[in-house]
Amino acid sequence: MGHHRKDCISFLMTTECDLACSYCYLRNCRRGRYTIDLDFAKRGMLDYFARSPSRHIRFFAAGEPTLEMDKIKAIREFAAALAGDSLKSEIQTHGVFSLQTAAWLAENMDIIWLSWDGPPSIHDLMRRTSAGHPTAHILERNVQTLLAGSRPIVVGARATITPANLYRQGEMLEYFRHFGIKAVFSDPVFPAVEESADRVTKLELGRDFMVTYAREYLKAHKQARELGMFYGSILTVNFDEETELFCRSCLPSPHLTPDGYVTACDMASAGDVLAELAYGKYDPTSRTIIYDDRKLARIRLRRASNLAQCHGCSAFLHCAGGCLGEGLNETGDLLGVKTEYCEAIRFLADHLPLNAGLYPYLHP
Repeated sequence: MGHHRKDCISFLMTTECDLACSYCYLRNCRRGRYTIDLDFAKRGMLDYFARSPSRHIRFFAAGEPTLEMDKIKAIREFAAALAGDSLKSEIQTHGVFSLQTAAWLAENMDIIWLSWDGPPSIHDLMRRTSAGHPTAHILERNVQTLLAGSRPIVVGARATITPANLYRQGEMLEYFRHFGIKAVFSDPVFPAVEESADRVTKLELGRDFMVTYAREYLKAHKQARELGMFYGSILTVNFDEETELFCRSCLPSPHLTPDGYVTACDMASAGDVLAELAYGKYDPTSRTIIYDDRKLARIRLRRASNLAQCHGCSAFLHCAGGCLGEGLNETGDLLGVKTEYCEAIRFLADHLPLNAGLYPYLHP
């Protein structure tokens, strides 16, 4: 099955964010101030639970989900009433919130992914508040509360790799380990949605950035094992078993947007953002979601066997064409593939074990 084992319903809570991360991939997509409608969230959950055995809910945002804590609490309460003890709750957050919020998350979330790029000398280069203030010290404070709760939960770091930490991935792991973090995923920085021009031009990366990332990741991956940690990458999420589908977006799993759409991907954060991935729209009058079967069928065509560029590749069924959202954004084609990732993925597939057992963590 691969990474699409992470079949969940995602609530993209709000377009608001109190950080101004320099590489934010949704910086072009906040065309207004919206927060998710609670009736829409409940209807989407009822529809999802009716068709899927999964009871996994996930909070994310086009902005920062914890800015809507009252709605997060209401959605989780509704989910718990429906799912009982089978409920699994997850959030991906920038981690810059109050100790009160940290304490609630520790008691009510099963999985918490912190967007955290490593030591302050790295993290604070990219992730500052909208007023320009550093944020690493707040994550350092909050992670202690998150890990001090009364119940066992997963608290992991999801790091964006830029030239600032490209060669410091091992140092990044040592830093996270100091705070008790055992699960880390990294993603190479990529162009923002609606910036489909050449990534080297947009991000000022060297032509060998991806292969260098793969080589440095391989070193850090070995170091993580020696430290008793798990270090995953967006490039390796399907190395544990063969698959035709890259991730949940290809199923598609529902992502409910602040403006009332159901989309297939975090990157499709509004009805007019990567609009090919918007396959449902909430009707507040009837309190129902109207689904577009034609769009659903089109999204489900994104399978490895349908991607002509991938035929004959040695990593064919351990990549499955890569990220749907990035492929669509940067090629304009729902079946498009980011070819600059290919060499890096094949390199890692040649040097890491494949099909050696399911990974203990799934990418955020």
